[in-house]
Amino acid sequence: MFTSLTPPESLYVKKLLSMIEATQAGTWEWNVQTGECRFNKRWAEIIGYQLDELAPTIDSWLQHSHPEDLVLSNQRLQDHFAGRSPFYECEARMRHKDGHWVWVRDSGRCETWTDDGKPEWVIGSHIEITHLVELRHRFSTIASLIPGVVYEFQQFKDGRTRFPYASAGIKEIYGVEPEHVIEDASAVFETLHPDDMPHITETIAQSRANMTDWICEYRVVVDGKERWVFGQARPVYKTNDSISWYGMIVDISERKMMELELERSRRNLKQAQALTKLGHWEANLKEKTIYWSDMIYTILGWQKKPESRDFHFFRERSHPDDLEQILQAEHDLKPGHTVDIQHRIQHTDGHYLWVRQIVEMEADGEMVLGTLRDITEEKELELKLKEQAERDPLTGAYNRRFFTEALETLVYRSERYEESLAIVTFDIDHFKRINDNFGHEAGDRVLIELVQTLGRLVRESDIFARTGGEEFSLLLPNQTLQQATRTAERFRAALEALVIRSEGHEIQVTASFGVAIHHNGATHNEVLRHADKALYAAKSRGRNCVVS
Repeated sequence: MFTSLTPPESLYVKKLLSMIEATQAGTWEWNVQTGECRFNKRWAEIIGYQLDELAPTIDSWLQHSHPEDLVLSNQRLQDHFAGRSPFYECEARMRHKDGHWVWVRDSGRCETWTDDGKPEWVIGSHIEITHLVELRHRFSTIASLIPGVVYEFQQFKDGRTRFPYASAGIKEIYGVEPEHVIEDASAVFETLHPDDMPHITETIAQSRANMTDWICEYRVVVDGKERWVFGQARPVYKTNDSISWYGMIVDISERKMMELELERSRRNLKQAQALTKLGHWEANLKEKTIYWSDMIYTILGWQKKPESRDFHFFRERSHPDDLEQILQAEHDLKPGHTVDIQHRIQHTDGHYLWVRQIVEMEADGEMVLGTLRDITEEKELELKLKEQAERDPLTGAYNRRFFTEALETLVYRSERYEESLAIVTFDIDHFKRINDNFGHEAGDRVLIELVQTLGRLVRESDIFARTGGEEFSLLLPNQTLQQATRTAERFRAALEALVIRSEGHEIQVTASFGVAIHHNGATHNEVLRHADKALYAAKSRGRNCVVS
């Protein structure tokens, strides 16, 4: 039996329904005892139907759900009905009208019970998570292809440590299951070689103090077997009292033993190179002469030794962007010391290889000995993983996480060096209409062509990111408010002139822009709020304009 609502209550209900609609959630109500169901329009749309095409009974759920997922769903429901969980929640597949499977996050709660204690009315919602599940699967696939473990390691001020995420490879490296170290990383630390603990602890402390990459080679002992591993990770402030490192650890036992053998057997390098396929070179600084082993010619694609044996062979064939790094390594090389450098060098067919050179100058300062190893495959995988972590998979623009980190860094630089910094936020006007009128593929095409078009207007120093569904942001170092406003206007005009063609349709869009500038003392969140405030003002003025 329903009662009439007073005006304030009616307004509240309207607001509530509006909020539910804004979340794109499908809602459902189910009478467990009678099987009666009530769905909203979005619930049906998620699986490609109109509401009147579905029967208002539990059969509409049962007939469209994946049989395997129904087992889990029923188990979760029984746990909720029995009081073992305060809510019902399950991720499940539903068959779309056109035949493919759609993933939904299904959650709810029993609101009424019969007089004899049986569950009666249960209410809940469906949120489509197909894209999220696909991203999870894609990341897991990539992680499984990477030798070793991809992880997040978190350290708290009180000394506690944990691995909130670790790929399955953590068992290969440390002999522990990922779920056993989610809250406590002590099981991992117990496998570390005691002699290497001071070095590991020191490198972690240095990385934390300087917020620089953690790089470390060390030994682990699992089931009595000693192995060498290499770790590299980037620190990020996680909370007020903790820092997380995101990176990977790989088993380098084979390579490490080879390097140690080379160190012990320097005079027998020819045999070592045959075993390791590691190039070797020697340079006499006094006589300005150099010798390269046959393996170096093989790595660089020389069918026969070149006539010229110039002393600066590597420098001249290195990638121009890496030259400064190479010159710095040469400057840092001192008698009795070693430098380790990774850079690109040109193959005889014109493409560039990634190589790692470990170079040592003998104590007398006359001879320099070096090894060169082709690390192209490892480096390309590393760069690919890094790009996937920083880029939006649909458009190729930077993602929200990268944007936030860049904003924090640039605000810090702005404060320290008194450099100007502007931020522009904008979103597409009435983007939902595009999806509704032309379909999601057309909406995706709009986003892709927007990034391609506006990306051509971005300077190399700017950061252009997709920070939400149809929301974008632009960081403009060394631009004043007036300059940034002109930049935003160029973006607005370019977007207004853009015509996107999708399946025979011509689509034109506009966007509203908000511009703000960093002032001394303002946090990155405050700068972002100022830009968002200007964006809202642009929308209030009729959209398709710039407000600063």
